[in-house]
Amino acid sequence: AEHAAFTRNHFAKAGDLHRKKSDAVLLQPPERAAVAGGRRPPPRYSLLCDGVEWVIADGEHNAVEALVLFMLQRAKHQGHLGGLDLSKEIYSALLNALAFAGAAIVAPPEDEVAYRAPLAVLHPWTIELEAVNLHDVTAELKQ
Repeated sequence: AEHAAFTRNHFAKAGDLHRKKSDAVLLQPPERAAVAGGRRPPPRYSLLCDGVEWVIADGEHNAVEALVLFMLQRAKHQGHLGGLDLSKEIYSALLNALAFAGAAIVAPPEDEVAYRAPLAVLHPWTIELEAVNLHDVTAELKQ
């Protein structure tokens, strides 16, 4: 059941009755109808932080922006996701978790960025982020 922990605690369809599963939940609205040519638009995400939905602009970067906002929320809550400390490198632990006897050896990444902590994406803004209060921002956006 450990492999489903993220989905169980931090992901919900917008129509789910129990969508507030934790203090940060990625929400996916219902699928939108196909556009001309039969292509479906990509999924769109928003984030439910402490019971307040943060709507993220549509566009090709919607999923990435939702994940960065999720990381910001985690950073503002001691940087932990379950038992995982997102301020530490986790790539090695991921490889070890996926390894088993007889499995092919995974080539090391060509770029050292794989060994950076997930919260490192927020590093350039760390000082400014410390001053951000998500509740104050939400109140300002509602006015």
